[in-house]
Amino acid sequence: MGTIVYYLPTGSVINKKKITEAGLSYILPHGTGMPEYTTTQQGPDGKLGVIFAFQGKDKMNLNNLAQTVEWKQIPKSDAWFGIDKENPPGPKDLERAKMKESYPVELSDGNIWLVPIIRNVDGSTELEKRLEHDGDSWIEVGVRAEHEALFTRASEIWEQFIAPLLVPEEEDAEATEDADIAITLGDGWDFAVDALALNYRISVAEISMLGLFDSDTATSAVMAAIDWLRWKEFQKKNEAEGGLDLSAGGQD
Repeated sequence: MGTIVYYLPTGSVINKKKITEAGLSYILPHGTGMPEYTTTQQGPDGKLGVIFAFQGKDKMNLNNLAQTVEWKQIPKSDAWFGIDKENPPGPKDLERAKMKESYPVELSDGNIWLVPIIRNVDGSTELEKRLEHDGDSWIEVGVRAEHEALFTRASEIWEQFIAPLLVPEEEDAEATEDADIAITLGDGWDFAVDALALNYRISVAEISMLGLFDSDTATSAVMAAIDWLRWKEFQKKNEAEGGLDLSAGGQD
């Protein structure tokens, strides 16, 4: 059971405020959970600081653990993270307490990771909805604010790469001329990172060092997040039955 070790050159105490200010809020669990920490006289940058990590049952002395990892500074942050390449963490080590509705996808480390479904094939979503009361009853009014940007990106990826497959060729040509969405492969892989981070305490830095993505597995993660697998099932049904309705259902 591996883990990811973090370091901040910040006195002798770590708290949520310092972790968040360093751009590491994604490693924090919901609620009151905090990582174990200890001080070090010489961090990977040669300074006094704090080493911290979330560990499972097989706990190691953090200073000893820090000697076994390969350190890398997180871009645009004073924080560093380290991974033991001989004992890297897997999905079970990094998963959040509450997981989203997901597809299992084998990534480049050979493990099965659960990729959240951000946009369903019909345009709806499995993400939590905001509720409002209209005076008579409760109604869903779209995804929660923290997920809106991710859902929008999923919809843009669908419109650029999948929607053209669902219309006749002549209509597809017209749609391509009128399209103002320009999603690159890099944009799609960034989207896959953010989707995966809903289920796991990781960001692009950790995903990169863990070697979770190559061009195929990153694309598989994107396709899972926009419900490609269900679309393929519908496609097979369409071929068998001679007709299929994939009209968008919005966020509801």
